[in-house]
Amino acid sequence: MDIKLNLGCGKDYRKGWLNVDRRKEVNADQYVDLSKYQWDFPSNTFDFIYASHIIEHLPDKVKSINEIWRIAKPGAIVHIRCPHFSTRAAFTNPEHKHFFGYDLFRYFSPTNEMGENQGKAKFRIIKTRLIWNAAPNWKLDLLGFLPNMLAVLRPAIAERFCYLLGGYEEVSWYLEVVK
Repeated sequence: MDIKLNLGCGKDYRKGWLNVDRRKEVNADQYVDLSKYQWDFPSNTFDFIYASHIIEHLPDKVKSINEIWRIAKPGAIVHIRCPHFSTRAAFTNPEHKHFFGYDLFRYFSPTNEMGENQGKAKFRIIKTRLIWNAAPNWKLDLLGFLPNMLAVLRPAIAERFCYLLGGYEEVSWYLEVVK
C-alpha cells in the first residue's frame, strides 16, 4: 500500500493520506512546523507527496525541497504547486517568502541541467505546467485558453511575456524522486 503525504494540507484533508499542517485550526492528522529543519519524518518513507502552496511559506526553499526528497522513497512521485512569480498573489500575500518559475526543478535534475548544485535532492521532471487560472470557472477557462495553450506549446515564451497575458497564477510540477 502506498504511503501518501499531504504537506500543508490546510482545508484539503485527503482520506487515506497523512495530512500535515502547522495550524491547529485546520483538520490534520499531524501538526508539524515545517519551518524547522530537519522535518520529523523518517527518510525514504513516502510513495507520493503532495505540496500545494506550502513551499512559498517556508523560510528556505532549497532546504524544503531537499527535505521533500529526503523523506520520499526512491521513485516516489512528488506533486508541487506554487504561485508563479507573475501572479499578484505571489506578492500580495505577506506570508510568501519565495516566488517560482517554470524551470526551478531543472536545478535539481540528475543531469544538473542548470550547472549549479542545489544539494542532494534530485528529481526527474515528469510534467511542468504554467496555469493561467487555477480556480474552476468556465468563463475564465475560456479566457485562459490562449495563455494556457501558449504555456503548453512554448513555455519559455509564455513565461517571458507572461505580464502581457496578465500573468500565470501558478506553476505545477510532477516529479519522480531519483536516489
